[in-house]
Amino acid sequence: MLTLLFRTIFIYVFLILIMRLMGKRQLGELEMTDLVITLLLSEIATVPLTDPTKPLLHAVIPVTTLALLEVLASFLSLKLPFLRSLLSPKPAIIVHNGRIDRQQMQKARISLDELMCELRQKDVCDLNQVLYAIMESSGKISVIKKSAESPLCASQLGLQVSEPGMMRIVFCDGVYAAKTLRAIGRDKNWVNKQIKKAGLCPDSVFYVTADDAGNVRIQKK
Repeated sequence: MLTLLFRTIFIYVFLILIMRLMGKRQLGELEMTDLVITLLLSEIATVPLTDPTKPLLHAVIPVTTLALLEVLASFLSLKLPFLRSLLSPKPAIIVHNGRIDRQQMQKARISLDELMCELRQKDVCDLNQVLYAIMESSGKISVIKKSAESPLCASQLGLQVSEPGMMRIVFCDGVYAAKTLRAIGRDKNWVNKQIKKAGLCPDSVFYVTADDAGNVRIQKK
């Protein structure tokens, strides 16, 4: 059992190093440690299922060890910034002020065709529109356009607009969302008044949503 414990730890560390060498593009949306855990757990969990001669402890001990390693890695990455940079690649600036950083692009193992494809998906057809294009730790590319290429907002036009806040479901299929209603300072009676104001009854309503500003949307069944 002790040998199995050390073998699990070794494979965990080894796979993290391999994933680190493979680069960001292979990671997708998962953090590196999450991906390693997912790969290992999917394999370890099937051992006692496919081979009845293997005791359950051969799966329980490695799975428990991996779970503890994941918790420990998350805790240490918060306390030790340098460890975080080892476990997860830092963001890299691929494009700055319309100019491509070829060295960073090569480090990220992304071709010019891939970069242009990513930019087109962000509605960018010309590199001169880009202030920053950043390869994130997840492997995705974030694009920040220059101010002259960004759409105008209300503050730039000198307009004052109210903040409606988040739209929340307060009623659905005859069920009132009590916790949500408390969060926005409302109650069931308020919902019933809104339904009645719309000329409906609760039995004929599919859902009711409301935002922090009191804007209500009602859809019939």
